Amino acid sequence: MRDNWTPQAIDCYNRHCRCEGCNAQLFMEQKCQMKYAVIKLVSLIGTPPVYDCILPGAKEYEQRVVKAILDGYTTKKAIAKHLGLCIAYTQRCIDGLCVIVQTMGYVFIKQKNRLPELVEILKEIENDTRNE
Repeated sequence: MRDNWTPQAIDCYNRHCRCEGCNAQLFMEQKCQMKYAVIKLVSLIGTPPVYDCILPGAKEYEQRVVKAILDGYTTKKAIAKHLGLCIAYTQRCIDGLCVIVQTMGYVFIKQKNRLPELVEILKEIENDTRNE
């Protein structure tokens, strides 16, 4: 077993280990063991870090972009350099994160450069997550 939180384990944790409606079940040939992995991870290393939990459904690199933003990297170039990604892939991650936060009910005013608004939204979500 891996000793870190994978995106699938975080998703399972955020779903309170309820299998109904989980996308992972579409790819499983046998009974899901993720609940046991989540329980083991919590006992070994604790709950997932806050930045991994604030956007359930974010892919691994999108989660890394969220962490970079919350760590203070707020331009596309700075995020790309910090994570060692090309600008185009960084933009794809940002676009993916924008879609996720829109499904959570947030609305963007700008249609083109949404990064400044995304930074503010992620900080708001982080604060709400910490205050729960």
